[in-house]
Amino acid sequence: MRAAVVGAGAIGAALDVPGQPYPLTHAGGYQATGCNLVALVDTSDSVVQEAARWGAQPYRDFTRMLAECQPELISFAVPEAVRSDLMLQALICDSLRVVIAEKPLAPTPQGAQALVDAYRQRRVPLIVNYSRRFVPVWQELAGRPAMSATIKYAKGVAHNGSHAIDLCRMLFGDCLATRVLSKKHDFWSGDPTVTAHLTFSGCPDVILLGMDERCFTLFEVDIVGSDWRVVVDQDGRRARWFELQDRVGIPPGKRLVPVAERDSGGGEAMLRLIRHALAVATGAAVACTGEDALAALEIARQLSEG
Repeated sequence: MRAAVVGAGAIGAALDVPGQPYPLTHAGGYQATGCNLVALVDTSDSVVQEAARWGAQPYRDFTRMLAECQPELISFAVPEAVRSDLMLQALICDSLRVVIAEKPLAPTPQGAQALVDAYRQRRVPLIVNYSRRFVPVWQELAGRPAMSATIKYAKGVAHNGSHAIDLCRMLFGDCLATRVLSKKHDFWSGDPTVTAHLTFSGCPDVILLGMDERCFTLFEVDIVGSDWRVVVDQDGRRARWFELQDRVGIPPGKRLVPVAERDSGGGEAMLRLIRHALAVATGAAVACTGEDALAALEIARQLSEG
């Protein structure tokens, strides 16, 4: 299938080199799955060099690319401030079968709703890359009730925080209540990093614990059930499993004891995303929809304004 990547930055193309079995970028993902990467689009001068690395045609004019390349798959890996208009323009392309958008879907819930409505009306499947939806460890845990979850994050509740929110919706279902505990601006002037307590239908106590991106980057998850615990750390790549055992510890009693440590599958996320897009192009259901992204953005808005 013919694929195009809009955005030649880190997640679009720059983090990878061609030929990696577990790519980090959309360009790498298309190449690894056998797609024909026909175009790389960006307004910067770097697009020529990046496109040459991937064997694609460089374009600075998005509309011209649509007309000349007629892509079937498009990934939008540009900032949300310009992404919405480009995504709406893409709907004029008759060849279009699936679109992948980075998160957050739009700067505001209203903008996200407009995109969701437009894609629904045009009947073009829209996948939003909340990447943890495509990681094996989280797919295994989806729907499993928990007592508590703590997620440490930074760099804005709408940006990195919405990853945490969407993950909780995937794992625990609907968000029933939110309560803001504190805020800080550690990266985006208009997007605070919020510490908050949230209640989900499958987990009554979720703590979003806001860190500080000015100090370091961190995203870690610790989930506790009635007789189990899972900790995912090391940039989301390591999963540690604990299970309930009796008569252990000092004094002897019931303890959650580590029983396994393995790769979470986080490195497979991009490859699985593109494979999923190809399946959606032939009729599979979308794993992370525009409606999912809109729900996460609305919760982030409540936390930001609360």
